[in-house]
Amino acid sequence: MIGGQFRKYGPSTSVVGLVRVNSTTGAKDATFNYGNIGSAFTNRIIDIITYDGGYVICGFGLDNLDLTTRGLFKLTSTGVIDPSFNLPSSTDSATYNTVVETDDGKLLVGGNMSSYSGFTTKGLVLLNSDGTVSTTFNLNSG
Repeated sequence: MIGGQFRKYGPSTSVVGLVRVNSTTGAKDATFNYGNIGSAFTNRIIDIITYDGGYVICGFGLDNLDLTTRGLFKLTSTGVIDPSFNLPSSTDSATYNTVVETDDGKLLVGGNMSSYSGFTTKGLVLLNSDGTVSTTFNLNSG
């Protein structure tokens, strides 16, 4: 899986910021059909992890299949938005720089943000596997 700020893979294959490639041949994997990760050149994927049978993708200015996600979403193994994963609030204005899976299967997301779906934060938020905020991790206390 390759993500970034690009419009083509190889000399002529049109893609927008995300491509899954065959590990043997390097060719674009035609079975992965993610739609569009945004049309503006400023849209950028910063981090991708494999997670729970799919991929969690973060960055800024990202949208997928005309669904504005404000930079964080989960795709299934076939490249469609995972409907079981709660997306950040559309009012969140943030750049998500990194996402890691914790030992207990949650997602630690870091970036330039002061809130995440109504939860006040100082640049880090812990998410449950369904994308909701885990209140067990609170940087605002203490």
